[in-house]
Amino acid sequence: MARRVQLGTLIGLLLVLGGVAAYRGLALPREREGTRRVSREATVRVAEARRGPVRHVLRTTGDILPLFQVDLTPKVSGTVAAVDVQIGQAVTAGQVLVRLERTEFLQRVAEAEAKVARAAARVAELQAGSRPEEIRQAEETLRQALSRRANASLNRDRIRELFATGAVSQRDLDEAELAVALTEAQQAAAEQVLALLRQGPRPEVHAAAEAELKEVQALAAQQRTFLDYSTIRAPFAGHITRRLVDPGATVSPSNPVATLVSLGTVKVLLAVPERDAPLLSPHSPALIRVDAFPARTFPGRVARINSALDPLSRTLAAEIHADNPEGVLLPGMFARAEVTLLTRDGILIPSEAVLEEGGAAAVFVVEGGTARRRPVETGYFQGALIEIRQGLRAGETIVVAGQQGLRDGAAVRLLPEGTNP
Repeated sequence: MARRVQLGTLIGLLLVLGGVAAYRGLALPREREGTRRVSREATVRVAEARRGPVRHVLRTTGDILPLFQVDLTPKVSGTVAAVDVQIGQAVTAGQVLVRLERTEFLQRVAEAEAKVARAAARVAELQAGSRPEEIRQAEETLRQALSRRANASLNRDRIRELFATGAVSQRDLDEAELAVALTEAQQAAAEQVLALLRQGPRPEVHAAAEAELKEVQALAAQQRTFLDYSTIRAPFAGHITRRLVDPGATVSPSNPVATLVSLGTVKVLLAVPERDAPLLSPHSPALIRVDAFPARTFPGRVARINSALDPLSRTLAAEIHADNPEGVLLPGMFARAEVTLLTRDGILIPSEAVLEEGGAAAVFVVEGGTARRRPVETGYFQGALIEIRQGLRAGETIVVAGQQGLRDGAAVRLLPEGTNP
């Protein structure tokens, strides 16, 4: 009885093993076929092309510079009498900074003004003409000359009669004739003086006197200007960064006495590459950062642009101006500047999706489980993204990992986002 139970168990076990073997023999070809199909699909990770803002930013470094900086020099030579400012001092436009000794300048002004007064008096005299007293005196002189001529003529006539009778000599007659000629000359001179007094000075005399007056007035104005130059004033509001002289020093127009800078607005110089030069325009926005204030950004703008490129560096010079109302941006600080050259809407994809071959760019677009190679035109990088200017539309699915070795038209299997093939 026991032997029969063992035999039955053995037969059942053999039947089970035979069934398993038959099942595996039928299922194995199907599993191998599925495995071969899966192995023909490329495993890739994809992303969606999205529309977003595109900004092209020029980043550069430079130094903070004052908008205005001048070395102040005297316009006249002299000795420094006083220096009224110190380094770092804020000054207003027109404020006195340095004064020179004024004694010599004051003397020159006084001398010039005296010459003006004398020339003005001469012009006034000529304009007023002759005084009545002078005319009356000239008339009296003429009357006396007429009387002397008449007497001389009578005396000459009497001498002629006596000479005819032999009562007088030839010498007496000659003296009488000479006396008449002399009185006639005196009469003519008196008549001319009276006529000139009544007529007044000639126009050319007036013109000469007025020209002399203008000349001395110009010289006096020049001396007053030199006197004003002896006081050196601030041409604009700012800060003194250098004081170069002390009282007692002798200075001339070639010797700076102080340096003045304007800190209300500061500037940073730019060297814009040739490829970006067409994008630069006045008032382009900019940001400035300095190491002294790492947590702050200072807004600015492009204010000046050169009209020609540097032939050596092939760059275009420009200036960023930034308001500095707090005065915290100081000349000489190292600055990092960013200028926004372009802002527009565009198609963005991860930059690793782009394949470069022979200078041409392409991406794989997934359409219905198939990867299609498509040439594209790239634009500007936006961090980890890149702009696609032509070749893609927003919403299309592109391969971002696993595209190396991928062929156009290959079947693909998509991996979940965040995983690698």
